[in-house]
Amino acid sequence: PNPVNNEVNVDVALESSLNGKVEIYNSIGATVIAQPAMFNSGSNRVSLDVSSLAPGNYMLAVKTDNGVVSKKFTRVP
Repeated sequence: PNPVNNEVNVDVALESSLNGKVEIYNSIGATVIAQPAMFNSGSNRVSLDVSSLAPGNYMLAVKTDNGVVSKKFTRVP
């Protein structure tokens, strides 16, 4: 997993503009952060403040009408 401290950055490349959501789940699957996002065609970067999360392992999911992409990361102190 990718270690992060206070902020996690998500890069998303799309062929067309889409509404979506970025969610973070803790190790038991509970949603701890959910943020709506508007993705433009081309490259997009979403930054999320994770400083309030306890150190540990998390799953980040980017959801759009085209599907879901998930990645693991570790919040370090």
